[in-house]
Amino acid sequence: MRRWWQFWKAGAQSDGYGPHLLAEPVSETRRMLLWMGPEQLAMLKQAADIQGQVDVATPDGGASVVSVSKADLDWAIRVDKLAEPPSLASQRRQYREAVNHYLSALTEAPGADIYLMSVGSCFAMLHDKQNALRFLRRAHEINPRNQQITGNLKKCQMM
Repeated sequence: MRRWWQFWKAGAQSDGYGPHLLAEPVSETRRMLLWMGPEQLAMLKQAADIQGQVDVATPDGGASVVSVSKADLDWAIRVDKLAEPPSLASQRRQYREAVNHYLSALTEAPGADIYLMSVGSCFAMLHDKQNALRFLRRAHEINPRNQQITGNLKKCQMM
């Protein structure tokens, strides 16, 4: 395993994707917020504007709750808007353009598993299995419990 990591890390540093693949991820709370979407973020923001923070059930079936600050929600709403252009590009099947937009989003949200997964999925659509696996593996490393990431990784491994 150690050899694989050293090889992967060296490759990440040499091709320009290193800053995105090796970045220390933003907090789990902030990563969780990016999975929610603009409507749910707006509703939470309204509550946080009144209360200063809001308690949110975690995606593990609500087994735990985290307190989310107004600052976290402001950040998530701002960063979530960065996902609109790549999403539209993907719908138009312009996956290379989508990758570039998602990489910009990763600059604002380092290690955001949703964006790492999205980049990997775009590379898979471009039939670039090597880069697809690199991004999907990193997303899975950050959030191994996420079923969507796990599913995308398994599909890519079978390409």
